[in-house]
Parts: sequence; structure tokens; C-alpha cells
Amino acid sequence: MTPQAPTHYESLEQTGAVLLKDAIHPALALRIAHALGKHGATAPGPGARHLEILRPLLADVLRLPQVESLAKLAVGPMAKIVRTVSFYKTRAANWFVPWHQDVTVALRRRGHAAGFTNWTLKNGVPHAEAPVALLESMLLVRLHLDPAGIGTGGLEVVPASHRLGRIRTAETKGAIRQRGTHAISAEAGDIVAMRPLLLHRSMRLQNAVRRRVIQLELAPEGSLPEPLQWFEAGCQGRP
Repeated sequence: MTPQAPTHYESLEQTGAVLLKDAIHPALALRIAHALGKHGATAPGPGARHLEILRPLLADVLRLPQVESLAKLAVGPMAKIVRTVSFYKTRAANWFVPWHQDVTVALRRRGHAAGFTNWTLKNGVPHAEAPVALLESMLLVRLHLDPAGIGTGGLEVVPASHRLGRIRTAETKGAIRQRGTHAISAEAGDIVAMRPLLLHRSMRLQNAVRRRVIQLELAPEGSLPEPLQWFEAGCQGRP
């Protein structure tokens, strides 16, 4: 008997990332790109955050069959978008991000809660490094409006490194030696879903004009301890 291919959720849990092919209908992708233009996030550069104008469209993204089924298993039936960030690379705005895990969360105000450390302000919004247990429950959903792979500003990941907990800078080389690396190639309309603790880096453009990605961060309902509140928590899946 031919073994069955792993489900998207099984692949996510095993490797830390999964590629959802053709997840975004071209019409929805065009609407998202148009809304980004209205938001002013079409200027090249990293980190345009809190894309309020996209909320209705992002709710549609959470209802896409591949995304909805994965989010229910990976995060929970009431997964919420708690941060949105756009990354727009061009040859003029062409940055490289070294190996890292996504460990900070955006919060409404600073507060005392166990495990939340190294508070900073980004664009006036409080951010803190979150406890491992919270990060393990979250999911990053990256919407690709342009191709992103080798030479086109794609991600390179260390498979299954999300199972190692927090990885300090000095431990990165050891994780790479142990588990190797993998470049993810996505086309326009694809979605890459990944765990925040997966070691990853972002490569520079080499042979493309632009690479636009919108990253949604999903967290379970009621995942923050008092008195903390998510800075951005307006979209959720179906009731």
C-alpha cells in the first residue's frame, strides 16, 4: 500500500513550516494589493505594521479552506490575528535578515506578567519577548503577492528547529549542523504557514523586481495573561 502524504498540519508539526499552494484566489490577491496601496504600504521597505484597512480582507483570508482548516488544528477554533506586517523588497530596498526566531509580540500597553521580558517600543507600540509556551501556540501566515524563492527574496529555514525552544545566537550554528537548511519557494498566491520558533532567515533579491509579503500572526483566544492585551486583535475565524 502506498503511504499517504502527510496533511498540512502534520507537515507543519514535523518541520515547522508548510507551503499552501494557490491558497489565495487571484481576485482576492488583487484586492489585497489595492488595499495596501491605499494604506501607503506600497513604499518599499520592511515592517509596515498594523494594516487596519486590510481587516475585512484578512478575515476572508482566514476563511480560505486551506487556511481555515490548518488554523483550527494549529491554533484553535477561534484563532485571532494579533499582528499584521508587510514586507516589500525591491532592488533599492533589498535587505537580508540573519537567522532568527520570531519571539516578540505587540501589546496594547506594558504590564507585569510572568515570562514577558525585554520590552521595547516599535513605532510607538509596546513589544515584549513572549514565553515559549505562547509562541508554540501561535502561527505565522505569510501571504505571497509575488514569487519568493532562491534569488527572489524567499525564506530559508532550519527544519524542525521549532521543537528546540528558544535558540540563542550561540546555539544557531549547532542547530543548523544538526538539522540542515531548506529554502522555501513560493509563487504569487501561495501561503507559507510556519511556527514562530522555527529558525529562519530572509534572503536578498537577486533576479526579481519586487517581493511583497503580508505576514499575519495568529494566536488562540484567551492566550494572554492579565493585564496584557493584544495591540491588534480585530479579525478572527468563523464563530
